[in-house]
Amino acid sequence: MWLELDISGIEVKLRINGYRPFTKENWDSDWCRCDFLFSSGDWLNYHKEEDEVLLSCEVEELEESLTKLLNNELTEVKEILCLEPDFNFILHPQKDLRTDPRYTYVQEGYEIQDIYMDWKIFFWNEGLTDNHLTVVFGREDIIKLRDYLASVIRK
Repeated sequence: MWLELDISGIEVKLRINGYRPFTKENWDSDWCRCDFLFSSGDWLNYHKEEDEVLLSCEVEELEESLTKLLNNELTEVKEILCLEPDFNFILHPQKDLRTDPRYTYVQEGYEIQDIYMDWKIFFWNEGLTDNHLTVVFGREDIIKLRDYLASVIRK
């Protein structure tokens, strides 16, 4: 089963296979096989097939963390670094912009910035590069990703 999203014009597809429940004894060898695609027009077509980029424990941690983010249980920005450096997830909780010193004025009705997530995808070219793409997920897309991860875990 694929997760397919359109994130502001960037097509995101993800399929996770081979998930096994996380065990402390084998946490670092329980790799999932992932297919993913990030594309947009002629300028972006980055994909991999059957790549071991996520551990089962990372799938579980991301699903749990996204649930906490959606339930407003996170109060600080949380970064999830994966063992393989392909993906990095940064979860941003709700924020009251009136308490942010960067803003001198916040229009009524826009005081609270909703949750969002940065998914950084690091590019390979005969090895890992410093280049990356950041895809920003809003609440609805976070829900879809969390639900997809939950379905992978509970198959």
